[in-house]
Amino acid sequence: MIDVCVSFNAVNFVYYQHAIDAVTVMGPGYKGPNLHAIRGYYLAKAVDEVKIYVESYREILKKTGCKLMADGWTYQKRRTLINFLVYCPKGTVFLKTVDVSNVSKTARLLHQLFKEGVLYVGIENIMHVRD
Repeated sequence: MIDVCVSFNAVNFVYYQHAIDAVTVMGPGYKGPNLHAIRGYYLAKAVDEVKIYVESYREILKKTGCKLMADGWTYQKRRTLINFLVYCPKGTVFLKTVDVSNVSKTARLLHQLFKEGVLYVGIENIMHVRD
């Protein structure tokens, strides 16, 4: 963890022990996937799983409606980001992050970004918008 700069908090994540268990079951001599497999096949597989999970919210949104939320912040490298999330009774799901570091943060920009979010979620599913 120290050599590759993985946060010590990683041991608190729900999948940490599962990963340790999975590796130890493989036994001595197990060779993990290489860089190309991880950033190619396994990353694509993880992205597909997340897409399926996000899509599972669509049925709930049709029944209950949702709240589109945005949260802006600036991180250590002085870049300004806006996160867009959807809240419904099933929970909160992340939609996207927009880097607005190099643009003027005007009402017109926010309107356009929220409009894109509303169209993605479906205007008929939006009950409330919050920044």
